[in-house]
Amino acid sequence: TVNLTFAGSSASPNSTLPTVSNSGGTAINFGSPTEITFTAGVAKVSSAKNGVMKLSRAGTASIAVSDGTISNPIPLAVTASSASASRLAFSNVAISAGTLGSACLFTCAVTGLGNSGTVSAKVNVTDSFGNTANAVGTGHAVKVTGGSGTIAGTPLTIASTGPAESTTSFTYTSKASGSFTDTLTAATSAGTTYTSATLTASK
Repeated sequence: TVNLTFAGSSASPNSTLPTVSNSGGTAINFGSPTEITFTAGVAKVSSAKNGVMKLSRAGTASIAVSDGTISNPIPLAVTASSASASRLAFSNVAISAGTLGSACLFTCAVTGLGNSGTVSAKVNVTDSFGNTANAVGTGHAVKVTGGSGTIAGTPLTIASTGPAESTTSFTYTSKASGSFTDTLTAATSAGTTYTSATLTASK
C-alpha cells in the first residue's frame, strides 16, 4: 500500500471536490494522501475501490499523481462531460449595493441592498453539480417572480445552442422605502421543467 496524492482538477461550481477511492473504497479528496494497493508493481481498480476517480467539474483536466518523490512525467489528459441537465442556476449576478453571498448558484443571498437597489442576473440550465448544460434545444424559457419590488426582463429565453444560459438578464429593483426581505424564484415557464433557483434580497 502506497500513499498517493492526486491533483489536476478542481471543485465543481457547487463546490463538490474531485475524489479518488482508496483501497478500502472511501472517496478521498484530491490533494490528500490516498492509500492505493499495488500487487507486483501494479494498482488495479476493484469494484469501487483502489483508484476510482470522480471529477465533478466539466471540462478538461490534467491529472497528476505523486508519492512525494515519484510522479507521472506526463499528466493524464481527461475530459469530463456535464451530467444530465436538471437545475436552474443564477449567473453573472450584479448588485448595486450590499454584499452578495459567496455560494450564489442554486440559491443566492444579497444583504444590505438598500431601497431602490438593483440585482441583475442571467439564469442557466445546469446539472446537479452546477455545470452549465449545452445545446438544450429550442423552446426553453424561465420566469422570475416574487418579492415586494419590481422585476423587469422576464421571462428569459434560454439559448438553444452552446451554453444553456439566458440570452438576456432580468433586473430586480427593491421597493423605494421601508424594510424588506424578498425571495425571487426562477422557474421554468416553457419547455423542459428544471428544479427552480431562488435569490433572497434584504435591506
